Amino acid sequence: NAMSWKNVELPKPLTTLLLGIINELREVRYTDRLTKRAQPAMQPFEKPVDLTVYRDYLQFVKTPMDLETVERKIKSGLYETPEDFEYDVHLIFKNCEAFNAPRKTDQVIAMGKNGAKEFRKLFNKRMKAQENPEDTKKHTIPPPPNANKKKQKTTDNSSSINIEPVKLPRPITNRGTSSMSLTGILPTTTKVKPKSK
Repeated sequence: NAMSWKNVELPKPLTTLLLGIINELREVRYTDRLTKRAQPAMQPFEKPVDLTVYRDYLQFVKTPMDLETVERKIKSGLYETPEDFEYDVHLIFKNCEAFNAPRKTDQVIAMGKNGAKEFRKLFNKRMKAQENPEDTKKHTIPPPPNANKKKQKTTDNSSSINIEPVKLPRPITNRGTSSMSLTGILPTTTKVKPKSK
């Protein structure tokens, strides 16, 4: 009696995990090389592109994507795998390059490449921690030597402070998470030569 896998539903990724990645990504800052001004790195990618302003956008981009749409899909449980989520986030930055490269809008392209790099680091770190939760125990700071001793009573009626072990971040690897990953498709770093005067 062989078991049928057709009716077995795969567990969906944890909503809190994916929302956590998106929220961390939204906290990333980008510093422009020329102006030295720092700004939220995800600002251009937060909302759908306004098609009334950029009328030719759909000539360059077949599947528009933005962080609000990704967040809505997470909350609606539309991602079957973490790789589906990864695909959509990378699509944001791939679309950025496809639309802006012909226009030579270098700052937006640089922000897109930075966003892709930061997302890749965050995603790999979070997914690696999900794959090997036991490894996080190796990276915890042990409690202080006197943590196991009984608390001493204080005369001023204040309570003692318990110190919990702190988990250190795992080293980031460049290894992809699946064959569906777009990390190999997106360019890593390209140097833009300054225009000669």
